[in-house]
Amino acid sequence: MQSKIKMRYGWDMKPSIAAKDGVSTRAAAPDGRLGLFMASLFVASLLMASLLAVGCGYRQERPGLPAGARSLGLSPVKNLTGSGELDVRLQALLKRRFSGHANIRLRDPGKSDLRLHIDLTRFETTRTLDPALASNRVFGYRLQGTLTLFDARDGKALIAKYPLSASVRRYYADTVVETPAIRDEGLSDVLKAFADKVERRVLLVF
Repeated sequence: MQSKIKMRYGWDMKPSIAAKDGVSTRAAAPDGRLGLFMASLFVASLLMASLLAVGCGYRQERPGLPAGARSLGLSPVKNLTGSGELDVRLQALLKRRFSGHANIRLRDPGKSDLRLHIDLTRFETTRTLDPALASNRVFGYRLQGTLTLFDARDGKALIAKYPLSASVRRYYADTVVETPAIRDEGLSDVLKAFADKVERRVLLVF
């Protein structure tokens, strides 16, 4: 009877005595089908988790241009602030930002699907003492402008004169005066903040 059970179920049903604590246990080798079942259960749980993540809106996709466009042209930035270099430096920043996306092609504005126009309208600097830290001098930089995204395929503006603004504050000792080097650092920071807002407004993440 014992040999029949062994042949039918794949393991020996004979009792054995464990060496630990004198407790009687039943030795049973796992069936190969049990391992297959556990593997299938694991795969099913992973699939269910993925479906739930998608259903809840957790999707990870690359940012892309609106209206199914594949190429973007950067028109020269217009600087209406009266402060030099802002347009040149922002143009270079935007070119680096958008060229870093593998699914977006930067092309000449006359040959691209979309054309990006940036007008810089106002630039302000402030010099104050921080009321919370009276020993600190604060240099503030604020840049304002508008963004227009033109679809060259149908002649329509996808985004028209969208207002953008970026500001940064830099802290120094109260004896520090604004040198050209300090002003240049402030310009770099505010231009990076402005370029970040342009990039986020133009690109769509679904």
